[in-house]
Amino acid sequence: MQFTDSQLALIRECAKDEQSYQTLLEMLGQSQEARYRVLTEMMTDYTYAYKVLPNGQYELEWIEGAFSQITGYTPEEWEAGGLSSFVHPDDTHFTEHHLQFLAAGHAYEDEYRIITKDGQVRWIHDYAKPVLDPDTREVTRVIGASRDITRQKVAEAFHQEAQKRLRLLADYSSDIITIQSPEGYFEYLSPSVHHVAGFAPHDLLGKQ
Repeated sequence: MQFTDSQLALIRECAKDEQSYQTLLEMLGQSQEARYRVLTEMMTDYTYAYKVLPNGQYELEWIEGAFSQITGYTPEEWEAGGLSSFVHPDDTHFTEHHLQFLAAGHAYEDEYRIITKDGQVRWIHDYAKPVLDPDTREVTRVIGASRDITRQKVAEAFHQEAQKRLRLLADYSSDIITIQSPEGYFEYLSPSVHHVAGFAPHDLLGKQ
């Protein structure tokens, strides 16, 4: 298998020494599933594989990484309950859609909430792809990688609430209040900009 320069750079960055680097290269050259497992373990919290049975049901083959630390469940408990048993009630339609997508031979990437064993709600970013039989082109296995993005979601919620409150205050302030992107572009201007500077706020949005 030939790797691109960027892929080799990533592999070398993740290897501790030359021996580890060569070992990674050997592992990555073994099979599609081996490559996927090694690469995803470098940048996700846990990885998994399901075998697709003749009746269309999914059987967990393996799950590795910080799965139990994040969910509170063992792989056996997760397998016994089924994914839909642990997904937040408001997000179950997402997982049903995902399963249909995978059964049709398509990969998916999405975010949804789960309920951990101790009752916490956590956000998961999930990516899964089907493995097709080379002869029949039927889906025989699903391999995936998941990442806990709860902190990111909480930070986004706080940011949105702060923005909402700031805009509410700014709308009733006689001072000019603006919000700019890191590049200096206006993302928000209070209505007072019209009275003070003679410009309508929307005329300056997206400008520096």
